[in-house]
Amino acid sequence: MKLSIIVPVYNVEQYLPKCVSSLLNQGLKDEDYEILLINDGSTDHSLSLCTDYAERYANIRVFSQPNSGVGIARNKGIDNALGEYIAFVDSDDYLLQNGMYEVLKPIWNRRDVDVVRYFSDYDGRKVKPIVNQIDYDAPALEMIRRGGLPAFIWTFLYRRAFLNENKIRFKNYRFSEDVLFVSTVFLHHPYVVSNQANIYRYVLREGSAINKRNKEHSRICTDHNLLSYEDVMRELMTSIFHEDEEALSACLSSINFKKQSTWTRIFTSDYNRSEFKQLKNRIVKNKFYPFMVWNQEPRVKIQCFLMNLSLYNFCIYKLCSGIFDYIIVPYYINRIKKKVWETE
Repeated sequence: MKLSIIVPVYNVEQYLPKCVSSLLNQGLKDEDYEILLINDGSTDHSLSLCTDYAERYANIRVFSQPNSGVGIARNKGIDNALGEYIAFVDSDDYLLQNGMYEVLKPIWNRRDVDVVRYFSDYDGRKVKPIVNQIDYDAPALEMIRRGGLPAFIWTFLYRRAFLNENKIRFKNYRFSEDVLFVSTVFLHHPYVVSNQANIYRYVLREGSAINKRNKEHSRICTDHNLLSYEDVMRELMTSIFHEDEEALSACLSSINFKKQSTWTRIFTSDYNRSEFKQLKNRIVKNKFYPFMVWNQEPRVKIQCFLMNLSLYNFCIYKLCSGIFDYIIVPYYINRIKKKVWETE
């Protein structure tokens, strides 16, 4: 079997049919791939939908677990997968028709490829013909030198044997587990083929991470983002890229760029003075703060200066937090939504 597509499922009865329908139309023979639906303690009708799919389609299997988070659900999928390669698809997203066939076709008979990259876009954008063109075919080193560490798990196929040989699994974090996973994969220096095929569609919906900005959610997100950052830094310092100045610099730049997400969560966490002091001590100790520029553009230097200033002390933090939470966040979320929903 060539491919296992792992789909964590949690209370997505409204979105699951479109997702599964797209996965059943990938231009592959049933015996060449499987769809693993991992029910993560859903309380709606998601599990019954999954069971129905498994009864109707021989290449769909269902597993169920108490609600444990998307990372643990994906691990269950990896542990039960049969395919040579593994793909991750979120249950509210979908793939373009025949997308996986186009991605797999160039590497079907090869045995040296550990990771295959493809591309994604937001749902609602005009669908263009899939361009099947290889733009990278080499060990990961040069790709990392060019762009640092990737951030999204859903635009890659992972050779199952590579994950098992290197004991790579998702940590039990509720947030940033995907960033840590894909960073760990690349820090083990896989052989990578990149295909320009743009086949994954990300659906922005109410309830998705970009819309969650309450205090409790932001605090958990901040804590898990910092845990993920600490893990990535440990992996980086023991990887072969630590000895390559250009690759190390690119990795650190990409890590610094990703810190912006945690910075925004700190503002919506609404820490009191004592909590802020504890957080500040933590991010200084683990070298998360002060923020370092991720490129030399004047705009980035100014942004980095403002980010550092905003966490300089508690009074400045509270002032900036109010501005950020009540003015900047609503403006940018609405702007992002408008941009996503506009078709090209």
